Amino acid sequence: MKRILFGLILIFVLGNVSGAFIGARFQEERHEKRDKVDNLKVNLLDLLERKLSLTPDQTEEIEPLIGEACGKIRKVYQRGTDDIEQIVRQYHDRIALKLTPGQDVIFKKLEAERRRENESIDNLNLGDGS
Repeated sequence: MKRILFGLILIFVLGNVSGAFIGARFQEERHEKRDKVDNLKVNLLDLLERKLSLTPDQTEEIEPLIGEACGKIRKVYQRGTDDIEQIVRQYHDRIALKLTPGQDVIFKKLEAERRRENESIDNLNLGDGS
């Protein structure tokens, strides 16, 4: 009986440890992607300058086009995040109805944490001048 209990505790602990590592890796990848998007205009222009050997005149003409594209990307991204946020809120409301008052307090804290983490993503600076 003690071996079974010990085995279950060990599995639980190992699951938590591996979950923490996987979660940390996921967050790291998310931040890397966000950094790339945050600097989309600069990164894209730099790539084109290097790979196409753009002249200064070409760079000057292409830079506003990239800025315009980044503005459009920002709008599409915002529409998508607004839609996702609406879905999340709907399901959070439905989930909250199934929780005890104690669970609801924790659930609301988790939701507040999720919103804080996403705030910086919602305010992306794509280099579009806005």
